[in-house]
Amino acid sequence: MVRRRFWNPWKGRPTSHPGEWVFPGGASKPCDRNPMATARREMREETGYGGPLSRMRFLFSVESNGYIDQLHRTAVHAALIDGSYPLQPQEEEVIGLWTATPTEILAVIGSPAFTAELEREYHERGLDDPQYGHYRAVTRRMPTSTMDTLRFLARRSLGEILAQH
Repeated sequence: MVRRRFWNPWKGRPTSHPGEWVFPGGASKPCDRNPMATARREMREETGYGGPLSRMRFLFSVESNGYIDQLHRTAVHAALIDGSYPLQPQEEEVIGLWTATPTEILAVIGSPAFTAELEREYHERGLDDPQYGHYRAVTRRMPTSTMDTLRFLARRSLGEILAQH
């Protein structure tokens, strides 16, 4: 998991889902041949991982209302990585990396304490200023696709997932 930055310096506003723990990901670019290419590129960009991604598989897609009430489609992929390669988060995009089981992650990010911590940070960082419009961060907007993916993964082992898809 990667932790999103609170502030987008290029756009001069809070990021969407500031401070949330999410899976590496992002929008497709013209250089991406397909959703799997997007997943590979985003994984490498956000985590700094330079090793092989083996047995990469499409798992499922999730549709939800996006941060500013636009349809958001997430294509979820899984792959095995080689643990001998370091993970080095790209500080321009993320502020931390976290490896844990889906159940452990759900327990933390689904807790009232984590929500209270995020909302306190929003206020302390001034992200609750009305000038930020749709991107104003006052109350937590938990990313639906992250929670759906964690629940899916918590019910299965990675070996089971990669064998079935």
